[in-house]
Amino acid sequence: MYKDKASLTVEVVRQSLIGDFRIPEDQIAVAYRETREIKGVDLFSRDCPIRFIITVEALTEGWDCSFAYVLCSVAEIGSTRAVEQILGRVLRLPRATRKRHPELNCAYALAASRRFIEAATSLKDALVENGFQRMEAELYVGSEEQRPLFADEMPLFRGPADLQPAPAERGPFRVPMLAIRVDGQLELFEEGHFLDTAWRLSECDADLSEAHFPSEYIGGTTGEIDVTDEGKVEVHFVDQIHRQLRLLGIEPGWDVAGLTNWLDRQIPHPDIVRTESTLFIHRVLTGLLESRGLTIDQLAGQKFRLRTAVAGKIDQHRGAAARESYQRVLFSAGAKEIEVSPELCLDFTQDRYSPNWYYEGAYQFRRRLFPLVGELKSDGEEYDCAVFLDQLDAVRYWVRNLVRSDSSFWLQTSTDKFYPDFVALLNDGRILVLEYKNERDWDLPDSVEKRAVGELWADRSKGACLFVMPKGTDRGAISRAVQC
Repeated sequence: MYKDKASLTVEVVRQSLIGDFRIPEDQIAVAYRETREIKGVDLFSRDCPIRFIITVEALTEGWDCSFAYVLCSVAEIGSTRAVEQILGRVLRLPRATRKRHPELNCAYALAASRRFIEAATSLKDALVENGFQRMEAELYVGSEEQRPLFADEMPLFRGPADLQPAPAERGPFRVPMLAIRVDGQLELFEEGHFLDTAWRLSECDADLSEAHFPSEYIGGTTGEIDVTDEGKVEVHFVDQIHRQLRLLGIEPGWDVAGLTNWLDRQIPHPDIVRTESTLFIHRVLTGLLESRGLTIDQLAGQKFRLRTAVAGKIDQHRGAAARESYQRVLFSAGAKEIEVSPELCLDFTQDRYSPNWYYEGAYQFRRRLFPLVGELKSDGEEYDCAVFLDQLDAVRYWVRNLVRSDSSFWLQTSTDKFYPDFVALLNDGRILVLEYKNERDWDLPDSVEKRAVGELWADRSKGACLFVMPKGTDRGAISRAVQC
């Protein structure tokens, strides 16, 4: 049963069965709204070719298939009643007789639920409620005295009189951006200035190691619900299923070219031409066949895991190419086109400053740029950094820089835009950009890159701007920077 979502329609599921799993079309039927491909079909007949039935919200539509042994649902299953109704679709096991293979003595309900154990427990509760096990339970009701929602000394709303006014004389707060000069014109330095550089995926390393595509992997969580001979309902869980790649079921009918084309269609790569991507994927597959001793049928049986691994490998090379081009454009000896000039600035204005939420702490900031500080918690290390900045005599005013906002200051990194935490105007007219980073993350590659581009921005400003990334609680780094 597939819940009607824009990203998962009946046709999408049907095409996946045909294209991804090579299910013959005559084995698939649709039972949804006016399309009733099982109407008048004897599903109990041994000659009936139908093996897969796709429906949407079958419970509300009242459709019933008494021949279903396996049900797949992408809907979140939580309530006992919903579970009971879904379970009833496959619980009958019509014409069931005990089989020699224990797997054939079970009905299967596959649910795409983030709360698997809770869903399986609901299945057990549904069985109990339907008489599989008679139990008595006591209902304990507890109560405790509740305190008032709001203390008298903590008003629910703060009026204008409760807010300290922002400095009266602001003037325009203009911050120069990192720019690049192209054909004599100054442009904001963005990813397009370094991602357009050509690179060859087909010449990159195509080896998928055990780390990228392990032979043994954890396949998730499974559970089994059973009724014992004594009539007791039991639930057994296996938290982690370790599966061997060689022992998995194979999927015949594929060759290297066919699997290469399938993977190429499944992995988005608008920045890479198809000749490059297919050559790279072909090298990946031949490498797995030769170095790991796998067969094409085994790889086809794991094509979705393989798709994830190949896509990750391509992303790894894409990121490496972007970083190399980024470093060359910004930090090579010939990177003279990078400028920081009043010619291209960001204007901080109150009408464009639109936080999703506001600071509500007890400390009243004196040097804030706007009457309200946006998106700042009332405790934590970033809050401590803001208080320290607010108490610096060298600071005229400052603003909390919002993340991913058109009205915010940003610097381009090799992966995305970097929005520092605070931007301040000093009394001497210089601009201070401040990014807090705890000691644990200060030396990470992402932090190192942010620090490098921030320092480049400050250097190209010719002394008009400062960039500081204090390491943890090293507030002295901020004081030393503004006193220089």
